[in-house]
Amino acid sequence: LVHNAGISGFRPLAELDEAGWHRFLDTNAGSVFLGSKALMPLMEAAPTASIVAVGSTLALRPAAPLAAYSASKGALRNLVKAIALDCAQ
Repeated sequence: LVHNAGISGFRPLAELDEAGWHRFLDTNAGSVFLGSKALMPLMEAAPTASIVAVGSTLALRPAAPLAAYSASKGALRNLVKAIALDCAQ
């Protein structure tokens, strides 16, 4: 499974509304949650299967005016790590 969907955008936090904030998180991290969850039964049946998620260096080094994008990619990074830990058990 390769998660390659994502959105980007340059917007200062002061100009970002709540709907825009959720759009970044839902697309860049939420879609990975939903796709990975849906595929878990198949992943368990194929022990050599992998999940790959395309991230960003901004997950580690946020930049302005990319607060929402940076936060969503940080969430993605930690989500993928947590999924790996869940699958290892």
